[in-house]
This record gives sequence, structure tokens and C-alpha cells, in this order.
Amino acid sequence: TLPRSLAHMSALAQLHLSNNSLTGTLDVLDTLVPHVLFSVGLAHNNFHGALPRNAHVPHVSWFDVANNSLSGIVPPAYCSLLPYNAVTYRDFSGNAFGGAWPYCMA
Repeated sequence: TLPRSLAHMSALAQLHLSNNSLTGTLDVLDTLVPHVLFSVGLAHNNFHGALPRNAHVPHVSWFDVANNSLSGIVPPAYCSLLPYNAVTYRDFSGNAFGGAWPYCMA
């Protein structure tokens, strides 16, 4: 599980914890410092549940949550949080997302 204490790391620019057999939800993404964080790599773990609807990651240019057990929908808010022109890489594959994809990712 990602600890809530990550929210207190005001200089956290990159969060790369892929391939670590981590479990739990990604709720902590709701609390990260948005103006510093630019890279999130959480692929190939065992995270489950939905993506946070209010993740504060507007400057992220790399976002990888592939190959977990995430479900629900990819919230439309990720269109504004991850503007298409600013993102160099994003991967939501290998999860159990359902429903329609947001307009910016369709």
C-alpha cells in the first residue's frame, strides 16, 4: 500500500514503484503535491479499485499504471489533469477498466 505520508513529500518529483508486488488502492494520488510531481510509474503491481477521481497531477508527463487490477472507469477529469499535448507517455492497459473511455483518450 502506498503510504499517506507521500503527501507530505513536498519535493517529490518522480514516483516510480513499478514491479514491486505492491497492493492496495491509489487513493494517495488525491493528496500528492501537484506542482512538483511530473512522473508516476506504478505499473506491474497489484493495485486494485478505481483511479482517484480527483488526482492532483496536472504537470505529469509520464503516467503508467499498466498491469494492475484497477477497475471502474478512467475518470474524465484525467483529460484536464493529463493534457494530451503535455503527456509524453501514459499507459492504462492490462487493467479491468469498464465503460466508455474519456473523450480525450478515445
